[in-house]
Amino acid sequence: MKVNEIAAGKKVDIHTNEEGQLIELINTNCSEALASFKEARAFLYRGAQVKYDVFHGRPRENRRSLSMLNWQQEVFDKAMDTYGFTALRSNSIFCSGNINQASSYGKTFMIFPINGFSFLWSSKIRDFVLNAYEIGESCKLALKSRDVMGAIQNKVINIFDYSNENLVDAIYSNHEVLIHGEYYAFSHAKYYDLLKTVLLDK
Repeated sequence: MKVNEIAAGKKVDIHTNEEGQLIELINTNCSEALASFKEARAFLYRGAQVKYDVFHGRPRENRRSLSMLNWQQEVFDKAMDTYGFTALRSNSIFCSGNINQASSYGKTFMIFPINGFSFLWSSKIRDFVLNAYEIGESCKLALKSRDVMGAIQNKVINIFDYSNENLVDAIYSNHEVLIHGEYYAFSHAKYYDLLKTVLLDK
């Protein structure tokens, strides 16, 4: 089974419960992420209000945050974009190697990014929203001042230590991991034992 591209922001039910087809779907289309999952012997998780047990998803391209102000997200994304990162808060889904953290947001899914995805994480920040105060009121000025924007960018990158490398460490960190690109989601309750046995234990 090969991936069929879907529109941004969509979640499409995968109409099969045949285990062999589902495993083939992952092995064929998610080999890049799967290599890291096998090395870590762990998955990435996401909580979502979705009725499907398996679905094909793609993040929105202009996501608006429910937990931080628009200008805070804009400053963050401008900083990340300036440094060449493509996984931004406005165009990514939020995952974690910590299933308990993910489950607080809804039904828990294991996330398998499709090849060609990008990601972003910080070794120091578990959840940027919880640490946004560290940037402070100066963020507002950053939207109007290039000098202030540069200072904020340096702090976000150098002090918060954001990176788009080493997915294994990102999983181990239990911090939020931004995933940009299409992905498959599998219900943890229904598919964890199968996927762990077939993908991680072999």
